[in-house]
This record gives sequence, structure tokens and C-alpha cells, in this order.
Amino acid sequence: MLAGRAAERGGSSIAAAALVHTAAAGPINKLAWQTEPAAIRGDGTLAAPRPQTPPRVFFFTATTADGLTVSSPAVIVPER
Repeated sequence: MLAGRAAERGGSSIAAAALVHTAAAGPINKLAWQTEPAAIRGDGTLAAPRPQTPPRVFFFTATTADGLTVSSPAVIVPER
């Protein structure tokens, strides 16, 4: 399970969340990305199952009811 925390500000509630991830290597703006739905928990945590292929980079997005989308910082997973 991958998880992050979202804080609501400005009166807009989070309507949708997603985990965005890639297992590819290369320049970050040239990678093929996959998007999976994420759960919005009551305590403000966003959670999604780990992708089948371990991600090299991932981040969460949260979209408000009025359509504004923000993202978490990207997490770069160290190579083993």
C-alpha cells in the first residue's frame, strides 16, 4: 500500500484522487505514466495498492469538487 496525506484548504473538498507511477527509466518528462484510482480516507490520507511492477517514481494527485488538481512531490525510489 502506498499512502500520502492531503490537506483541504479554501473550502473545497477532495472529490477524487489518483496514484500516478512509472517503472520506466529516463528523463522524467519523457516517461510513460500509469494512473490508478486512490482512496480518500476520512483522516485525509490518500491510499492506493502498490502497482504490480514496482515503481521507480510515483506521486499522488487530488482533485477538488470544482475541478482543481494538485499533486504531491514525486517520490523517486532508490535502485536496489
